Amino acid sequence: VAILLKSNKNLTRDLLFLVQSINSGVVVKPITADDIGIIATTFVPIEKNRETLQQEREKCLSWTEPVEPGTPEHFLYTIWKECPDVQTMIPLILWSEDYTTSVVDARLSISRLKEICLKLKTYQFKDFLNYVLWIINELGKFSNKKVRGFKINYLSKLNDAKSQKFKDLTVIQYMASELGKNRPEIMQLIKDCCQLCDQVIDEIS
Repeated sequence: VAILLKSNKNLTRDLLFLVQSINSGVVVKPITADDIGIIATTFVPIEKNRETLQQEREKCLSWTEPVEPGTPEHFLYTIWKECPDVQTMIPLILWSEDYTTSVVDARLSISRLKEICLKLKTYQFKDFLNYVLWIINELGKFSNKKVRGFKINYLSKLNDAKSQKFKDLTVIQYMASELGKNRPEIMQLIKDCCQLCDQVIDEIS
């Protein structure tokens, strides 16, 4: 405890707010959820230290002598004495903070997904799909079959199709080059969508 308090002096300085946070179940500034997490191992029992913590708690509750403020003993005494439900409240606070963070993150991901959907409804993306359709029909014009539509995952197959003249040039690379020169706004739209998708994937993974 002495080492913990030496590394986190604010716990001693803001002890009153720490007590208020534990008793109310709501983190009171300047205390943070991280501060609550730091003291969790000191007060919340696990199988190995359950009996030791219970003895420590009973000793603090029965202590009647003065305790010097700012000392580890005073910190332990205050928490055990002033926070009767500390072992229940700390896990509850940490769960609540984690849940709140998860909700905020989920809303941010949903907002980004909504933004992606709006971008996919723009005329630039429709022009891109028309361009892909034209490329597909150009590639298969000798088969006498005209393609009128395709599934979106078909785009990945175009990355395998290569030029006979330039063996290292794929259809996707050719399309990107042409769009970059002639329709830069479409390329920018695709880049924006890719970036948003990567952000969403990172947030939910």
